[in-house]
Amino acid sequence: MVQFPPTVCVLGFSESGKTTVAEYMTQHLAAQNLRVLTAKHVGEATFTLDHPGTDSYRLSQAGAVAVLLHSEAATSLLLSHPTQKLSELLSVGVAAAPPDVVILEGFRSWTQQESQIAKIVCVRSSAETKELTADLKGQVLAICSLKSGIRKTLHIPDELPILSKKIDRWLACAEPLTHLD
Repeated sequence: MVQFPPTVCVLGFSESGKTTVAEYMTQHLAAQNLRVLTAKHVGEATFTLDHPGTDSYRLSQAGAVAVLLHSEAATSLLLSHPTQKLSELLSVGVAAAPPDVVILEGFRSWTQQESQIAKIVCVRSSAETKELTADLKGQVLAICSLKSGIRKTLHIPDELPILSKKIDRWLACAEPLTHLD
């Protein structure tokens, strides 16, 4: 049975503060000497880091299933075929850099029914709170918003220290993920 580290997903619509929350959480956890793996879903269907004219693109087009890029600054892995399941994506990340905790940004369709994955929901309005939490399974650690005045939400960035405490409490009792679809 494959196990993955405790995982939390920051979800919400575009421009709702997801990246700000994920960045804050990453900094907070890294400051505790925890190894954090982050994964971000890009909404553009045709988005790619590779493009015609690069050596890596040529190698991929030649039939490589994956191209590893390495420099003194970083190493990147470009897979020729995108993963189709959350477990596949996490397997790649965990194998490349074994983390203590995983932070997902986006991936709502992959994570909303995963009861083992904790959620942080970022909203732009009260209506979005109902829409985004209606079908969620698993623990909702917080609902956050860039807009002040939305009831029962943590204001981004002013109240993110409150989120830190919630993350710490969650992580203290979080267990590894034992199965994913």
